[in-house]
Amino acid sequence: MPTLLVLWLALPLSLQEGTGAGAPPPAVAPPAAPSPAQAAWDAVLGAMTVPGERQQVTSFSIGAHVTARQGVQSNDFEASYKFLAPAFIRFGLGPNRETGHGPGQGTKAYWLRDNKQITVLEGRTYAEDRDLVRRMTTIANNILVLADPQKVRTRDLQMRERAPELLPQDVAWGARRLTWIEFLSPDFDLYRDEPPSGAEPAAERLFRVLVGADRKRNLPALVLLSEEGDPRQVTGEPLLFELQDYRAVDGYMLPHGIKVRGLDVNAPATQFQAAPAQEISVLSADLTPHFTPDDFKAE
Repeated sequence: MPTLLVLWLALPLSLQEGTGAGAPPPAVAPPAAPSPAQAAWDAVLGAMTVPGERQQVTSFSIGAHVTARQGVQSNDFEASYKFLAPAFIRFGLGPNRETGHGPGQGTKAYWLRDNKQITVLEGRTYAEDRDLVRRMTTIANNILVLADPQKVRTRDLQMRERAPELLPQDVAWGARRLTWIEFLSPDFDLYRDEPPSGAEPAAERLFRVLVGADRKRNLPALVLLSEEGDPRQVTGEPLLFELQDYRAVDGYMLPHGIKVRGLDVNAPATQFQAAPAQEISVLSADLTPHFTPDDFKAE
């Protein structure tokens, strides 16, 4: 057999037929369609942002009317919230009274300002005052996450067929008409007791998140938070957020009506409180105030 014919037969078929430029490219499998849960969550993310206006949110300044309830008692007041993640906060309790958590070590970072008098909330005497600040910090962290859900890390994303059982009666009926998404995430927050002196809380926290989204607008109407973890460790107290009256603020759809409920400790079965512990009606909001830690000093 002539040498040139041997060389020709040894070439790959594509090169025998020409240079290969006209040969069809190898087939590429189309990208897999997202799961129903991922598609539902993507719809929520899309609904929560205003195209072309999105900025990273790490702080906020909010003015609000607040109704706070404890048992049968309630208190209405105008409040101002200033927050810088993860734990710097100051909020006004009227025109001349303000409390918060700023730079500092341990309990020395908590403070109360009454007119010009400043009190450091250190020691057992001020445990309840620190408790209030930490509970407000928990709510602020979750508002921040819900304002910018694009940055939420999700695990085990899945759909729920029905609303959870522990909803109060006045919420449960409307919850049946929502699209329910469930996942785990380390990015939320729940209040838990201060660790004993000299002890540190568990470093990693993981939260189970149930989001009930409106089927027309894809905006979250209900969000339930509970903490996963070892029962022997202190875990956060579950919370239920009702989110209403969404308005565009700095590139995001921010709920201007926020109701927060904890578990009803007096109920025979586990369920959330019939009446919200806090109702927050947002009057003004800024999601890009560019705070620094120094803005949270008591002075």
